[in-house]
Amino acid sequence: SIHFDEGEKLYGERTNVVAPKINFLKNGGNGIVIKWNAISGADSYRAYRKTTDGSWEYVGQTSKPSITDKNAKNATKYYYTVRAVDNNVLSQYYGGEEIYSIGAPKPSIYNREGVKIKWKTVSGADGYIIYRKNAENQYVRIGKVKGGSKNAFVDTDVTSGVKYSYIVKAYDGSQKGAYVKKGVSIVYLENPSYISASNVANGVQISFSSVAGAERYRVYRKAKGEKNFTALNYTTSTSFLDTTCVNGTDYIYSVKAIYKKTGSYYKTKTVEHRCVR
Repeated sequence: SIHFDEGEKLYGERTNVVAPKINFLKNGGNGIVIKWNAISGADSYRAYRKTTDGSWEYVGQTSKPSITDKNAKNATKYYYTVRAVDNNVLSQYYGGEEIYSIGAPKPSIYNREGVKIKWKTVSGADGYIIYRKNAENQYVRIGKVKGGSKNAFVDTDVTSGVKYSYIVKAYDGSQKGAYVKKGVSIVYLENPSYISASNVANGVQISFSSVAGAERYRVYRKAKGEKNFTALNYTTSTSFLDTTCVNGTDYIYSVKAIYKKTGSYYKTKTVEHRCVR
C-alpha cells in the first residue's frame, strides 16, 4: 500500500513504527555510507537498495542509524531506503534516495622530484581529487586531475625527512567517489644537492651532501653507455670509496638517500667520472 507523508510517498503496510528518512548518502572509505534519522522506540533498522530497473535487495540490519554498503558495484546508480524495526514489526519506507557509486582508486606512492601518487583508474570517473593529511590529522584537497584515464599526480610542496599521507577520490561530475580509507604514506627524501667524484690511490672517492631524514645512503654506478645502474654498498657517512672501478673506464655515479625501506629517486642526480688508478 502507498501513503503520503508531507507529500512524499510511503510504501508497505502501515504500522505504528515511524519510517526513517535518509539524510546522508555518500561514497565513503569502505563503500556507500547511508545515514538516517533515529526513530524513538526502534530496536533496529534494515537497509535496502535497488537499481533503476531492479527490485529491493537487503543490505543489512543495524541498531545504529547508519550503515555502510560494502558490496555496491562500481559505476552503478542505486536507490537506498531504510525501515525501522520494533518487536519484529517493520515500518513503511520511502521510495529511495539516489546515488551513483564510484569505486575507490587504489593508490601507490613513490619518491620522485616530489612525492608521486599513482592509482588504478576507475570505470566511469571523470577525474581524480588528491588529498593530503595536515598537521591536524585531517585530509585536505591539494590537487585535481581531469580525465578518467589519468593515473598520477606529483606533490612538489614537500620537505625532505617529513612523512606525508594521501588518499585519492574519483569523481563523476560534481559527485565524489569512494576512497581507500587507509591511504598511502611515505617519508619524502630528496637527492643529495651535490655529488662529486675524484681519483684516489685505491679507486674513486664519491662525496655528496647530506639529506634531511636519511638514515644511510647507497651508491650506484654504471659504465658510460650502459642502461642500468648497479648498486654498490651502503654508507652512513657522506662519502664512499669505489675500489672496484676499472682503470680507464668512464662511470656515472648516483647516490640514494634511504630511510627504512624508503629511498630517494637517485637516477636524476648523477656525476660522471673516469677511473684512473
